[in-house]
Amino acid sequence: MPDFGLPRRKLPWFPSINYDACASDLKCLNFCPHDVFAWDPDTGRPVVAHPYSCVPGCISCAQACKAQAISLPSQEEFCALLRRLRGKGRGARPAAGISKREGRGPTGRHGLAAASLGLPPRHSAGPRKAANDDGD
Repeated sequence: MPDFGLPRRKLPWFPSINYDACASDLKCLNFCPHDVFAWDPDTGRPVVAHPYSCVPGCISCAQACKAQAISLPSQEEFCALLRRLRGKGRGARPAAGISKREGRGPTGRHGLAAASLGLPPRHSAGPRKAANDDGD
């Protein structure tokens, strides 16, 4: 899980389900590797049972939901919250990599770029060489 320098319970990053749009197809429940969702047999719908198991910045469940019934905070909201919680206030400048267009960027419609969350960038340098590989 990314380390934002704050306790996880202080980060209100978890999905919301729009039940008017929800197809109750179990995609979210079966997709999420962090067991954020559970099935409510009384209503016949998925519920956000373990919200603090959700990885801040992850948008995979929203992308997997064909009904587009799952929403998460926007990049702008989340970054503003991080600045406030870290004590930088409203006048703080956005971190490098934050798109000016809310919710748009290299990771998709509601995506958050790693740099905007204070994470180091991932590099794709191709296959790694073994320690004893001298290029032959």
